[in-house]
Amino acid sequence: MDGRLKGGRHAVEATPMRIPKNALGALICSLLAIALLPASGGAVTIGNNLSHAPDNSTCLAMATPVTCSASQDTLNAADQAAGGLVAPAGGVITRWRLRSAGATTFRAALKVLDGDHSIISESPQAVPTADGVHEFDTRLPIAAGNRIGVDIHNDSAGVMATVQVLYNTAAHDSLWDFWSPVLADDSTQAPANTIDDIGLLINADIEPDADADGYGDATQDLCSADATTHGACPGPKTIVPAVRPVISVLDIASGNKRIYVTTSGAAKLKLTFARKTAGRRSGGRCKSATSRGKRCSFYKLVGVKTADVAAGINSIPFAEKLSGKRLKPGSYRLTAVASTPDGGRSAARSISFRIR
Repeated sequence: MDGRLKGGRHAVEATPMRIPKNALGALICSLLAIALLPASGGAVTIGNNLSHAPDNSTCLAMATPVTCSASQDTLNAADQAAGGLVAPAGGVITRWRLRSAGATTFRAALKVLDGDHSIISESPQAVPTADGVHEFDTRLPIAAGNRIGVDIHNDSAGVMATVQVLYNTAAHDSLWDFWSPVLADDSTQAPANTIDDIGLLINADIEPDADADGYGDATQDLCSADATTHGACPGPKTIVPAVRPVISVLDIASGNKRIYVTTSGAAKLKLTFARKTAGRRSGGRCKSATSRGKRCSFYKLVGVKTADVAAGINSIPFAEKLSGKRLKPGSYRLTAVASTPDGGRSAARSISFRIR
């Protein structure tokens, strides 16, 4: 740590909790940030508003390179980003920023932390190349109440090789958490130090993720209603209606030797044979198994024949036998229906004939 940091203390159990002077103000700001989220569910920025230039350092490298982690615990409201310090709602961090000063080259990575300082997600390392505000694209999940932090990898090896990403806050109501080396993955680790009156110059944009596919809805996901894609939403499926075949002619040649069918296209033809049968009316229907009621007649199914037909006139051998049985003398009705593989189905066409 740079010797210029004032008021540092070790986080131990015996140390009484310090209640920030502006706790109520920070709470009010956070509630306002939630209330002011865009109705369309757009992005919100949490962390520091980056309005201050760095004037303090962290992760001091002396003879060997060092690493450290930092996170803002509390911050006066005037220095906070519009969304406050913690995520007002869950979503995806789509970009983050860091403001730095000094010529030392270092690597930085954004961390998402829960209330117990456990790591939720972490961005790839990025290298700020000059003084000023640096913006990096990323894609990190974040839940409501999570906060952000940063890992610093100071690769310089020399006397007082510093990384300036901090500033002395004007109001005495800010706390900054510090770990060295970096906060380890899959661990819950209290800060090595919590420093008064220091601001950390990082912030991040959170976008909603309505379909929970891990892509921010505002800039990364072109189809927020479909979790199977973050590209453009697929267009409506084109339903091609089935072509309905037409039977224009159904006839039986004299002598009952051939059936002639004219169809509008290739199809599977179903020929249904039914024999006219005497019966009596019962319960509003004509039935054969009754001895009372008015005499009537109905057609009783005796068999089915199928054939593949082409467009135009088709000649099909007459069915002298159906299911191995020869047709008995009497009156019959032949019904033809044509169907196609895509679901097209013709209207039924019938003709009567007689077996002598």
